[in-house]
Order: sequence, then C-alpha cells, then structure tokens
Amino acid sequence: MVLDIGIGHVFAWGLMLLCIIILLVQIIPFVIDLFRVFIDWWDFQLGSLDKESRGGLQSEGSLKFFARRPGRLLYLFSVCVLFSILFDRSAILAIVVALLGLAAPILLHYKQSQQHRIAIEQALPDAMTKLAALIGAGQPLHQAIVELPERVDPALRPCFAQLRSDLKLGISLSDSLKRQERRLDLQEFTAFASCLRVGLSTGGTLAPSIERLARDMRNRLNLRMKLRVLTVQARGQAWIMSALPFLILIALSVVDPSSFEFLLNTNPGRSALSLALGMNVLGAFWVRRLSQSKWV
Repeated sequence: MVLDIGIGHVFAWGLMLLCIIILLVQIIPFVIDLFRVFIDWWDFQLGSLDKESRGGLQSEGSLKFFARRPGRLLYLFSVCVLFSILFDRSAILAIVVALLGLAAPILLHYKQSQQHRIAIEQALPDAMTKLAALIGAGQPLHQAIVELPERVDPALRPCFAQLRSDLKLGISLSDSLKRQERRLDLQEFTAFASCLRVGLSTGGTLAPSIERLARDMRNRLNLRMKLRVLTVQARGQAWIMSALPFLILIALSVVDPSSFEFLLNTNPGRSALSLALGMNVLGAFWVRRLSQSKWV
C-alpha cells in the first residue's frame, strides 16, 4: 500500500514536471521578447517613439502617460502602495498583483509593437502596387523609391524614407534593403526586397513581378485573417484553461487558507494539485496546437 502511494506520488510529480517543461518550451520566445521590452521600460524609453514611427496607432494616451517620468514614478508608487496594503491579507495575492502591475506597461508596449507590425504587413501590398505603377509609368527604380515615401501608409513611411536617405547618401539599394530587412524582421518585406534585388541583378521588367507579389501577399493576409477568426474560440479556451488553475489557487488562498495549506503541505494534496495542474496544462497545450497554423 505504501509502495503504491509512493509510485502514484512520483508519477504525479513527474507528470507535473513534464507539463511545466512543455509549457516553458512554448513560452520561452514570448518571455524573451517581454524581457527585451522590460529593459526598455526600466530604461525610461517606453512611449519615447514619435508618432510617425508608431504608424499612426490610435491608442496613444497610455503611452503618453508612461512617456513622462512623473507618470512612471506615480505608477510605480501606486503599485508599491497596493502591494503593502494587500500583503497583510495575503502574501501570494500581493505578489501576484505586484507582478501584474509591473507587467502591465510591458504588455502594453508589446501590444503596440504587434499592432505596428500588423499595420506594416497590411500596408506593404499597397505600397508595392504604387511602386509597380511608378515603374510601369517609365520611372527608374531608384527614382520611384525616392518619390514613394509621400505616397505610402504612415506605418511604412519611415522605412521608405530611410531608403531614400540611403540612396541620396550613395548607399546601394541592395545594402539599404538589407538594413531595412534586419530592422523590420518581417517575412513579407524580405520577399519584397528579394524581388527588387533579383530585378536589379537580372535587368528584367520589375513592375509585373511586384504586382504579382503584392497580389499574393493580399491573398495570404486575407487567408490569415479568416483563420484567426475561425480559431479565436479555441485560442481563447487554451488561455482560459492555462490561467484558471492559478486563479483558483489564488482565490483559495484568500477564501480558505486551511485548504490551501492542505494542498501544499501534505502528500495527497500535492499529488492532487500536480495532477490537476498537469492535466490542465496538457489540455491547454493540445487545444492550442490544434488551433495553430503556419498562416496564423
């Protein structure tokens, strides 16, 4: 009997460890991006970008608040006061609230950068169509790129303005495109730059190739949006399944501390807790894998 309990206990903890490893493998890239934004925020650079480089995003009030040092200090002071008030009632709840408070501006910055990335993806096919029209009208490629920044969406204007500045400084178009590829790190822009470089090296007609590439990008974007709409319920369910056990544990530590202590300090409680968390994490991972696609 004791052996069976020991084997079940080891199996439960092993299952929980496996689930944690799977979860960490999935969220490590996201955590690295958040850590990068975290460094920028503590360096007091959040909200310091100008309006044009953000691509005309609408929700700028929160960024303006964090762009001023008094606003950042007031926010940190509010988080510290809330932490000290909640710490007397529940240390775990106070720590969770403090972490969420510190993560809020980081997630805000991450959301703004993702919106900027999506705006660039959506504006690039139209910019390519306008570039193809200028080339088809008889203008050389370099002259068309020089005239393009005033004709494109504000999200792409800094990129093409930098290309124009590089050309005026004497930098080759191929080198300037490589610099923008590294800065944007966008698959669509890499395909666009490769198309221009191939056209420059072969000397063929660029306008039809650029138009075909822009049409393919529009079709890909439309398919991606349809897939995201069709899988939004499954992705939301995966997030809810991942967060629900931890939220229940936080609520249990406040409402019924004795039951919470039983789950943490006894072998049956730890076994039940590890099994519950492991099954929820595996279920969330499996649901998210089913809803994932290389197009989304």
